Amino acid sequence: MTQAYSELGHKLSETPGLLWKIWIENSNDGETGGIYLFEDVSSLDTFLTEHITRLKSLAI
Repeated sequence: MTQAYSELGHKLSETPGLLWKIWIENSNDGETGGIYLFEDVSSLDTFLTEHITRLKSLAI
């Protein structure tokens, strides 16, 4: 997971308003996710708009 998401991790570290993200993984069931903390709702809204667009481009 570290190698697979390295590029995404670096991009996330530059996300305005994102204070931290905790990566989670259930390798037995092939599930991944994360817990995010943003400094304000505006930063979260901006992130969600960009994140949803990125996921749609990957057909997710």
